[in-house]
Amino acid sequence: MQTAALTTLSNDVASIAKQASQSTVAFRHRGRWFSGFYWRTDVIATAAELVRVTPSENIAVLTPSQENVEGTLIGQDLSTDLALIRVKSTAHAVSARSSAGPSLGDAVVAAGRSPDGPTCAVGFVGLAGGAWRSMRGGDISARIWLDISMMPHAEGSAVFDAQGSFIGMAVYGPRRRVLVIPSDTIARVAQELLTHGRIRRGYLGAAVQAVAIQPDSETGGTAKKTGLMIVSLDSAGPALQAGLRQGDIILALDGKATDSARTLAGMLRTADPGTSAKLAISRSGQAIDLSVMLGERPTA
Repeated sequence: MQTAALTTLSNDVASIAKQASQSTVAFRHRGRWFSGFYWRTDVIATAAELVRVTPSENIAVLTPSQENVEGTLIGQDLSTDLALIRVKSTAHAVSARSSAGPSLGDAVVAAGRSPDGPTCAVGFVGLAGGAWRSMRGGDISARIWLDISMMPHAEGSAVFDAQGSFIGMAVYGPRRRVLVIPSDTIARVAQELLTHGRIRRGYLGAAVQAVAIQPDSETGGTAKKTGLMIVSLDSAGPALQAGLRQGDIILALDGKATDSARTLAGMLRTADPGTSAKLAISRSGQAIDLSVMLGERPTA
């Protein structure tokens, strides 16, 4: 008989669920319920996919004390599925783990809230992989799948490890697979949303096309390279202002090779607007280095 072990497990899960219930909230929006949690004492995080409001609209929030309050949108990033809501009612914020992320097989508790009160689901980490990019272009620090049964109202739940530390937010992925947006990704994106109300991304203002570059026989080069030929320029964009021309071939950005349009887009996505970047280009066969002050990518 393993009664003592089961009792210990039950008590541990109940303790984590009780602690988590002090931070979880329920939202009612457009006829459906979903969950969220206090990321800070006056700021709630939830899944951006579920939030369809503008900053001037209110959203109904059911707090840990089962009080109905109104929240306002601070900002959201659909690429990482994170939205921040500000409320006047304060509560305990979740506390993230300081160690490395969860490992395969780790037990987890997903804590949410329904209109009837706090809820939880218990499961395990079914996959713990490396960084990945969402279909909407969001950079997420770790690929974490959960082997867990989660009710629809629990999307946006806070996920805790066996020590009761916050490890991320539970969201539905393709085929209703439960994914975790890791706590460090949330922290990075949330800080940008709090500061700017949006995610700012670097902008060059140049449309490019990959082209093969013939090796330079005079310097003994033999391997073919790929560069990005500029096919058009934004008339008010940073590239034109920096002196780039149509037909120039971009070879590298800040020392990193730009061998595909996707590679360049990824570099710009993580670059800060307003910072200077160094471009290595080829113009009529001549190597040139230029500095460009990156702009902010237009949102529309």
